[in-house]
Amino acid sequence: MDIMKDEGTLRMNPLKLTVHPIATLWLALLAIILMGGCAPISVKPMAQPSQDAQRQLAQVLETGTPEQVAQARLDYAAQLSGAQRAQQEMLAIESLIDAGLIDEAGRLIAPLAHRQEDWARLDYRRATLLSGLGLLQEGELVRALNTVQNVPVPLSMPETIRRLVLLAEIYQRLDLPVDAIRQLVALDSLLEGEAAERNREALWQALIALPPTTLRTAIDTYSEQTMQGWLSLALLYKTEPNQLYAWRLQHRDHPAVTTGFLDRLIPQQPLLTAIGDQSFTDLIAVILPEHGRFKHIGQSIRLGMESTLALHIGPVPQVRYFDGGDTVHSFEQALFEALSQRPSIIIGPLLKPQLEVLTRLPAGSPPVLALNIATDDLLLPLNVIEYALSPEQDARAAAKRMIEDGHYRALMLSADTELGQRMASAFESEFTLRGGTLVDQRTYSESETDFREQIQPLLRSRSLGGRRYNPVIRSDVDAIFVAATPSLIVQLVPQLDYHGAEKLPRYSTSLIYDGIPNAQVDKDKNGLIIPVSPLLLAAQSEPDDPRYIRYEQALLSGYPRLFAFGADAMLVALHLDELRNGDWLEGQTGKLRLSGTQVIEREPAWGQFENGVLRPLDGFSASSPIQRRITVPHLKNATNPGITYRSLEGPRNMTTPVPSSSEVPVFSDRAPHVIPKR
Repeated sequence: MDIMKDEGTLRMNPLKLTVHPIATLWLALLAIILMGGCAPISVKPMAQPSQDAQRQLAQVLETGTPEQVAQARLDYAAQLSGAQRAQQEMLAIESLIDAGLIDEAGRLIAPLAHRQEDWARLDYRRATLLSGLGLLQEGELVRALNTVQNVPVPLSMPETIRRLVLLAEIYQRLDLPVDAIRQLVALDSLLEGEAAERNREALWQALIALPPTTLRTAIDTYSEQTMQGWLSLALLYKTEPNQLYAWRLQHRDHPAVTTGFLDRLIPQQPLLTAIGDQSFTDLIAVILPEHGRFKHIGQSIRLGMESTLALHIGPVPQVRYFDGGDTVHSFEQALFEALSQRPSIIIGPLLKPQLEVLTRLPAGSPPVLALNIATDDLLLPLNVIEYALSPEQDARAAAKRMIEDGHYRALMLSADTELGQRMASAFESEFTLRGGTLVDQRTYSESETDFREQIQPLLRSRSLGGRRYNPVIRSDVDAIFVAATPSLIVQLVPQLDYHGAEKLPRYSTSLIYDGIPNAQVDKDKNGLIIPVSPLLLAAQSEPDDPRYIRYEQALLSGYPRLFAFGADAMLVALHLDELRNGDWLEGQTGKLRLSGTQVIEREPAWGQFENGVLRPLDGFSASSPIQRRITVPHLKNATNPGITYRSLEGPRNMTTPVPSSSEVPVFSDRAPHVIPKR
């Protein structure tokens, strides 16, 4: 038996690590390598290598450095041919990758480039990874990235680790440090012992090398919980180290906590007290616009808040409302008045320009729940908690859902507006982060009505011939993401179907649904899967279901989505202590939690349009859907008397116009992230 046919000992760290192979491991890995479904290659008859050569390699494997092991394997390979030689050459290079010696591995592969065809015949996946290493050595960074990213799956554990090591190195050389950190975070869950500790140290050094502004942007971009935890930990370490204990309470299951890594960062000090002054009263101060162009939105949010208070179990706190108006000055005046009442928490502002007033909060102020999220250049105090609804958040949720549904190759169609670009960027970032491939994408102008120039090349639609247009589309994609406004989605979907995509799974955002059922309009959204507030799915519940009753309240408010938003804002204010302890809340907009960067994150429910009706997915726990219209022929809105609904199955007549997506203030520039299910 040739003892040299082994995988070698896996000792890796993304940075330069000194590795001592374990002799007893490589024999166990022998079967894994040789049983990997490799295509056979011819072996020319030759004399067996000498016993001395085998003993020499065995000795180096036990006591040598990674560089010595690699050289010994190459020397041994020179006595072999065919598959045996290819195996030893690949193992030589892989031993350096496993040790994190990427430069040394690159120099070793250069003179062996002519051997890559034999490597590919032996094991195509391993050979592809080494091909990516060769491109990296040649400075072909983009080609190297594409090669390593697209290694065929499934991969063995050693192959998975080497792929992440190479990706981390490529991203670092491309000057994309956050993407390199993503790979190190993924490696953290795969490694053990000293290799894991060294990788974690390398990860931390890469994190704290980033400036706070970059960390904040990355937190808003990547929603994977472990990655986000590392980013927020690094941000607090650099800006507010006294908050590390609070971070620990909110991230009990994070690797930085479970491995003891955080213990080295937290100074020895008594438990930190909760944010807030104990002299505060029990008052909840709410600052919403009560006049101006956003007053009806403020009224709908207020009705949602009051619905939560009505259902609150236990003592109902005192709530006082202040008029924040629609200017920075009007909010500043309302905030000063609210602070004079010494409230336990302040809810507001609603409008993005008003957020900058919060940067001037006096010391010792109570917690503030802002109903919007600041832009990247505005740094809010740590006692400000941000909560908003956002199309970008929905786009990330759609990407996550698409992957969960088994769709890994996607198309994307988005508007060429700022909002469309933000949604497209959010979707692509999350989709590729989770292992998906964006095969193709097109943008369209919102001034157009005929989208064939975008749709046909995107779908590669072609007719099978005959008198009727009978199109077929490309077969290399699983689904499509459509980022559109409500008015355009009803034009895009029929045209997608006309050009052959009627069976292609399609996803969008909750932006396309205002929560008011209208089968006449929504029939042109059929098949779309969207994230949605659970409260809005209650429209399909039985009339005696408590959720249906609350949905009718939301309907009468004029803006059901914002009613749900207000309901959850009050829910957060009432249960802030639980959120700070890492608990979840079941809200009307989804499952809510507080992130380490003081942002309320939410996990939405899901619905799909069928015959013009948004049906719940995933076993929504409402009563079975009912086939009837909501028979309130002339509902008068108690808050907005100008709003009249003739019938929820027919067209709407609103004398008070519904704001567009760009006007609704809770659509922020920077979205909270979707939370993976536990």
